[in-house]
Amino acid sequence: MRLRIPAIVLIWVFVVANSIAAESPTTESIIADAMPAIVSIRADTPDGVVSGTGFLVDPSGIVVTNLHVIEGATRVAIKLHSGEQHTQIRIASFDQDRDLAILRLPGFGLPVIPLGNSDSVNVGANVLAIGNPLGLEESATTGIVSSIRTENNGTRVIQTDTAVSPGNSGGPLIDRNGEVIGVVTYKIRGGENLNFAIPINYVRALLSFEQLISLDDLARELGKADISLFTEKEDSDSLTGSWRSLTSNTVRQLRQDGDYLFGTYEVDKANGAYDMQLQSDGLYKGVVRSNWQSWYPSIWETDGVTVYCQDEYEIELTVVTSGRVEVRIKTFPYPESKSARKKYMKTCGKSEEKNMAWEEFVWVRAN
Repeated sequence: MRLRIPAIVLIWVFVVANSIAAESPTTESIIADAMPAIVSIRADTPDGVVSGTGFLVDPSGIVVTNLHVIEGATRVAIKLHSGEQHTQIRIASFDQDRDLAILRLPGFGLPVIPLGNSDSVNVGANVLAIGNPLGLEESATTGIVSSIRTENNGTRVIQTDTAVSPGNSGGPLIDRNGEVIGVVTYKIRGGENLNFAIPINYVRALLSFEQLISLDDLARELGKADISLFTEKEDSDSLTGSWRSLTSNTVRQLRQDGDYLFGTYEVDKANGAYDMQLQSDGLYKGVVRSNWQSWYPSIWETDGVTVYCQDEYEIELTVVTSGRVEVRIKTFPYPESKSARKKYMKTCGKSEEKNMAWEEFVWVRAN
């Protein structure tokens, strides 16, 4: 007996399936819709220039970004997707604990990106980020929500493997509905794609409060006006207070003149495996946000023979605020093959100079 399915049922199934597909935006369409609301931010500070990202959430000119992007700035310039630039910027509100800032620029009818509900975000959800990594404006990357975590101060953060770099700070983390669920804030090196965003629901509370202060007012409120990050005692070369490493989670005082980085390599005679432990134990002294040289000693132990190297490595301080220090260090990769390792140790890494890559370390104030 042949089973007969009414045509009206087939038509209904076909129509519903197509309507569901039509309601699921593609990655391309999400990026295209969001891109006009993305802004690039340039903050001039006494120590140099800080670059970051922001996004418009109100057509009257309300921009969301990270506080550390503008903290300590004497001048802020915001460039819109259209190419239009604004320098008459006011701070509407900010949250120092969660590293958030709401800015207002003059405008009307500006493109915006809708805000989602970060409380409904699930691990495994597809997300994307748009920002200006290393000055490459309006770059988009994709990934998933890796975890939802709680920091020591009780702030929830969204962990994602979506690739971000310096310059992405303050940019949006967007879900598959094209809505912002987080503000890209920091990353942890020492692992692969350990990136974090502040949930957008923290931003919603800030949007309801507007005080419109200047950069000078912000500096005074943060206690940074005419105050050095370093201690003023002549016999001290350390930063004030204790600092926590986001790489190793250790808490210590950072030295102004720079503590060494040590890389220790040990040979396991049983299987020939090489283990490396790289520790960031301090801050390097130099001109902020410009390239300079510092000593980087390394120790290798091979069958009881210790090889000690001390060479100049390139260091760059990318962010220095009252509560955050970010350091980029250009280092040699440790080779995998045994013959390459011998050459590496013999030349103290000079054989791998062409393969040098940046490593990043972040410290936040612990007290």
